[in-house]
Amino acid sequence: MSFADLAIKYKLVVETLNANRAQEAVIIATEATLLARRRIQIDKKNAEGSKFGDYSQAVVPQTYFYKRALSQGAIDRMKNQYPYFISYKDAREANNLPTDAIDFTYSGEMLRNTGVTSVQQQEATVTVNVGGQTDEAAKKLGYQNNRFGNILTLNQQEKDLVTQANIERVLRTIDEILG
Repeated sequence: MSFADLAIKYKLVVETLNANRAQEAVIIATEATLLARRRIQIDKKNAEGSKFGDYSQAVVPQTYFYKRALSQGAIDRMKNQYPYFISYKDAREANNLPTDAIDFTYSGEMLRNTGVTSVQQQEATVTVNVGGQTDEAAKKLGYQNNRFGNILTLNQQEKDLVTQANIERVLRTIDEILG
């Protein structure tokens, strides 16, 4: 391969990477969100490795939870197995949801509707915002972030995984062009 041919291929690598920059930024943000979501819902831990806390045991009339029940069976369990005043933890138990540590998942709506909300590109810089993709998810996520800090913050292992995946995609692009 001549030097001129190599220069053309290098130019194509740069053009391709630049053309894919916004798309790649969205992929990175999506992967990061999914990793944080997995840690939150499965491990029930924040980025520092600690649990977010325990579910509230403050009591309110159980009728407060009827409209939030996931099934009629949950309402029936509340009525039949609990006193009139129950806690959020009790309501989760009645809905067959875990209560050992906060996982930000009741219906699943908030985290299911959390992801890329906007992408701005200015020259070589791309900014991707992640948050609630519906008004309701944004409201819930904002409330939780006010309470616990940014719950989607990545830990070092998650950052490393996202970085490695990005490096592999960039190297694959380079390999495809340079052969």
